[in-house]
Amino acid sequence: MSGELHSVNSAEKASPTPFEARVLANVTADLVVLTVRENALKALLVVRDTPPFEGKLALPGGFVHSGEDLEQAALRRITEETGLDSHQLHFEQVRAYSAPGRDPRGRVVTVSFLAIAPNLPVPVAGAGAESADWYEVNASLTDQLAFDHDQILDDALERARSLLEHTTIAPTFCGEEFTLRELRRVYEIVWGMSLDNRNFQRKVTKAEGFIEPTGTERRGVPGRPAKLYARGPATILAFPRPREAPSQEDLYIEAHLCIIGSASLAVTRPSRMQAGCPLRSRPCRGSTPNRKDVGLCKFIEAVGGSPRSAPRSPCSVPGR
Repeated sequence: MSGELHSVNSAEKASPTPFEARVLANVTADLVVLTVRENALKALLVVRDTPPFEGKLALPGGFVHSGEDLEQAALRRITEETGLDSHQLHFEQVRAYSAPGRDPRGRVVTVSFLAIAPNLPVPVAGAGAESADWYEVNASLTDQLAFDHDQILDDALERARSLLEHTTIAPTFCGEEFTLRELRRVYEIVWGMSLDNRNFQRKVTKAEGFIEPTGTERRGVPGRPAKLYARGPATILAFPRPREAPSQEDLYIEAHLCIIGSASLAVTRPSRMQAGCPLRSRPCRGSTPNRKDVGLCKFIEAVGGSPRSAPRSPCSVPGR
């Protein structure tokens, strides 16, 4: 009994203490600086001139110096890379990245920051970079980045897209004064989709405190003079991203869901299943077509079939 207890105590003494087991790591701050230039969303990237990944594109950033915190290090690097006063930018922390093998030089933990400003000037390469420039953000860009900067860029881009939905940050991509068309283009460029002009104007002009008319117009451009607006005092905005059109794969899945769940759907929602059925040779009497039936109809047409030749579904129940 006492021998067993003694062996346990010996094992406990042999195990390292939490302080002894600590991991020593260097800390860096990486920057995702976004701007809209030449009608495209662009990110600030540098070409590395030192190993590792010499000659590859990377996000600007650097090690935290003695006596400064993460935010101070990030703001210092922004000034060094762009020559801008950091107060001109929207600036916020995104997240930390700490995978053990993310940097071949050793254990390096980085914290990413998102910065946004309108039509930023040509950047100046800082320490450890051969050159710096604006690169259009697209699918092929992430394959060219060093370290895990592809993930860092993707996460920051998704943060920017989310901010457009829930905050009034969009005018930050514009100048102090902007037209509704310029503001709409910000949403379209960052979200990567087209927006209906009339719906957009109605939403942004009715959102309290989002934008305010300046009482002036922009002249000297083709067409009618455009009214100018400025950012309002509001900070919160409900502007959800429009749902993207379903892909053929989505329609394929919806078709199977419609067929597999036909019996239960017919019982639980008979009136909606009858309404506006696209699979019948004549329209059903009702109000709103069921989404799964519409999806099945579109899928059959996409693969070269005819909705009228489709198997009978629960929405084929005769109307009342």
